[in-house]
Amino acid sequence: MKGYEKMDKAHYAVLEALQTKRNAVTRLRAATRRDLQREMSVGAGALYRKLRELAEKGYVARGLDESREHTYFVTERGRRALKEVKDEE
Repeated sequence: MKGYEKMDKAHYAVLEALQTKRNAVTRLRAATRRDLQREMSVGAGALYRKLRELAEKGYVARGLDESREHTYFVTERGRRALKEVKDEE
């Protein structure tokens, strides 16, 4: 990947779910972890770790909270990384 930190398939699956399935591309449209868990059929702990790793790399960011839940959206950097991988297919 050009200039992007290495990610595994699970990272890309989270980015894909946020961007394509949930349309979480802004702070206002951000999705909750619970939304993603249902969408991806993944455990809470595993999803939390992937979101944390993606946030540390700048691929996702926290959105506006929904009730007492944090939300997440794909950043511009995350969208570019996802596009680059799709373009390789």
